[in-house]
Amino acid sequence: MLNILKKTLLLMFVCVAVSATSAPAIPPAIVIPEPLLEEELLDIHRKQIDARIDWWKESLLLAKSETEIQHSGEKLLGDYLLYPSPYYQQAFAEETLKQYTDVLNGKAFSDDDSFVLLKRINAALTLTKMDPPQMQPALQMLIADKNEGLRYIGWQGYDRMRKNLLNGTARQLQPLLEAVKKAVASETNPILLSAVYEVMNLQKIEGNVNEKLRLQADKAFLEALQGSWASRCRQVEKAKSKNVELLAALRTAVAALGSIGEDLKRADPKDAKSLTLCLQMLFDLSAAVAQRYDRVWQNSTTSTDLLESCSTLLSVCEKTLNLLADTKHEFLAKKLNPKINVPARGAAVLEAVLVHWAEALKAKGVKESSAAGE
Repeated sequence: MLNILKKTLLLMFVCVAVSATSAPAIPPAIVIPEPLLEEELLDIHRKQIDARIDWWKESLLLAKSETEIQHSGEKLLGDYLLYPSPYYQQAFAEETLKQYTDVLNGKAFSDDDSFVLLKRINAALTLTKMDPPQMQPALQMLIADKNEGLRYIGWQGYDRMRKNLLNGTARQLQPLLEAVKKAVASETNPILLSAVYEVMNLQKIEGNVNEKLRLQADKAFLEALQGSWASRCRQVEKAKSKNVELLAALRTAVAALGSIGEDLKRADPKDAKSLTLCLQMLFDLSAAVAQRYDRVWQNSTTSTDLLESCSTLLSVCEKTLNLLADTKHEFLAKKLNPKINVPARGAAVLEAVLVHWAEALKAKGVKESSAAGE
C-alpha cells in the first residue's frame, strides 16, 4: 500500500512539474523603436503584437471569474494604447479583429462555459475602444447581433469611430451610412434607437473632419430620418405611458435633425430645399406631439409621465425650429410654462403649433401638417 501511495504522489509531482514547465509564458512586451512607428510596421513587430493578442484572447477564453475576464480586456487595451502611433494602432486593430471575430460572434467558446455572454460583452467593450476604421467590421457585427446589449455597445463604438471615418475615405464611411439607414427604419428598442440618432448628430464631434464627407453623411442621415419620420409621427399620436422612452429617443432625433439642418445651411445657404425639408419634419412631429398632448390633457386619468414627456419633446422641437428658421418664437414655451395659468392648456398647445407655428413657417415653404385635419 505504501509503495502505491509513493507512486501516486510521484505521478502527481511529475504532472504538476510538466504543467508548470510546459505552460506558455506571457509573450515579451511589444518593443518598437520610435523611428519605426512613423511608417508601416515590420513583420517582426506585427508578430510581437499578434503574440500578445493571442495571449490575452486565451486568457479571456480560460477565465473563470469576472475579475479574470476584466483583467484580460484591460491588458489587451493597454497593449493597444502602448504607442499613440496611428500605424501601430491600425496594425493592432487589424490583428485584434482577426483573432477576436469568433469571440464577438460567440463561436470561440465551449458549450459548458457559463461566462460566454459576459466574455463577449467584455471583448465588445474593449474592441470598440479601438477606433481606427480597420475595426469597423467588428462594429458591423455587433450592431447586427441579436443581443440588444451588444448592439448598443456597437453603436457606442460608432459614436467614437465616426470622426476617424469622416477623416477617412468615402468607401470607409459607406458602411456606417448604410447601417444607420437600416437601423433607423427597423430598430424597435427606443434606447438603441436613441444611440443611433446620437451617431447622426455630427455637431457633437470635437475637432475638424473632412467637410465633403461630413456633408455626404448629413444628406444620407436626412434621407434616413425622412424615410421613417411619418411612421414615428404616427407612433407619437398613439403613444401611451409605456412609450415615454420613444419620446425621449425622438428628442435625440430632433437634436440630430437640427445638427443636419445647420450643417446643410452652412455648406450652402441657398439650399432652401433641404432647409424646408428639415423644418417640415420638425413641424410634422410637433403637430403629432401637440395632438397627443391635447388628448392626454383632456384625460385626467392618464399618467403625468406621458404629459411631461410630450411637453419636453415639444420644447426641444420649438428650440430647433427657432434655430433653423432663425426666429425666436415662444408660441409653445408660453403655453407649456407650468407657472402660467393657461385655460384649456391642451387645446392651447395644439393651437400654438397648428396655427401660430404654421403661420410663422409658411414663408419657409412648410405646409400644413396632416394632424391639422384630425
